[in-house]
Amino acid sequence: MACGEALYTTDLVGSNGYSSDDYNSNFSGTSASSPAAAGVMALILSVNPYLDRTSAQYIIESTCDKIGNYTYSPATNGTKSSETGYGRINACSAVNETFRRIIHISGATDMCQNVTSTYSLNRIPPNSTVSWGGQGFTCIGGQGTTTAQMKNNGQSGDCIVRATFTNACGTFNVEYHVWVGAPSVTSISGPSSAQVNQANSFYAYSNSPSGVSYNWWTSPSTNTRVYPYPQYGMANIYFDYSGGYTVFAQAYNSCGQTTPLGKFVMVTPSGYMMSLSPNPASDNVKVSIEYETNSDKVMDTQSKTMTNENTIYTISMLSSNGIKIHSERTADKEITLSTSGLKNGTYIIEVSDGKNKYSQQFIVKH
Repeated sequence: MACGEALYTTDLVGSNGYSSDDYNSNFSGTSASSPAAAGVMALILSVNPYLDRTSAQYIIESTCDKIGNYTYSPATNGTKSSETGYGRINACSAVNETFRRIIHISGATDMCQNVTSTYSLNRIPPNSTVSWGGQGFTCIGGQGTTTAQMKNNGQSGDCIVRATFTNACGTFNVEYHVWVGAPSVTSISGPSSAQVNQANSFYAYSNSPSGVSYNWWTSPSTNTRVYPYPQYGMANIYFDYSGGYTVFAQAYNSCGQTTPLGKFVMVTPSGYMMSLSPNPASDNVKVSIEYETNSDKVMDTQSKTMTNENTIYTISMLSSNGIKIHSERTADKEITLSTSGLKNGTYIIEVSDGKNKYSQQFIVKH
């Protein structure tokens, strides 16, 4: 709402008007208030002539003063009353809000602790002063001008460079977020389950807006192939064996690195699995190749290829550190391997059909 009660304005000449002296001191109603609203619109458009209707309406309505003892409820552009709308129009606040939206700070978006960097404003509103400050920063030069030297005071993380403007209409702030120090990985996206020998894409996200690279690895680190793209926060990872893995990502920049973040992935064989018995074993261990039947896809693959009697499997016995002890090729789906000559300890049986691999640990205990 705008002022529209007993306004002084020009009148029609002579007896054609409301007053004999060609001026009216009691101009009221919407005919009086609408020019005031139009005037405020003209003021903000003089600051930014590129405002569209929606943006200009938002600025005027969101900067209104809440008057009277009315109830204001949430609405599109702030809070609104059924009696007074968004409140009383405030030209000063609307103009300052328009300036706030077109003033911006430029400078470094990330830096190390206790470093000084230069930040600049694209403008200062007419008849206004500016004061530089912020969260984690102190102005050590250029105070009151469009360019300031801001020194980090040792605070790390999400810091703020702030320019505070003061004029006859009040004050308003323009802020610029700067990441200070080493970045952290906040999340990793990617599959929580995977299959052997299939590509899996993982993406890391950090709390620093720029200048971040990433290290990628898995635990266990063996039997995986990691192809990182450090500058893009992405890695393609292949798992050669089934089991549980943790994918780790660590963010770093010129300031250093922080604790990595992990994501657990369960890897299953592509269409078949095996069982070992006995486990622990003493004299021998029997390897049995079995087929998964828990999905239509696996059953379809099984019916076309896995039941082919010509499928040749390579069955290998490895030490716990991956050294091959024995290997043989067979079409049998059950085979017995001797363990009598092995020392007590942990070993690995690996089965491959030429396309997929599956591995499982077993224990030798005499």
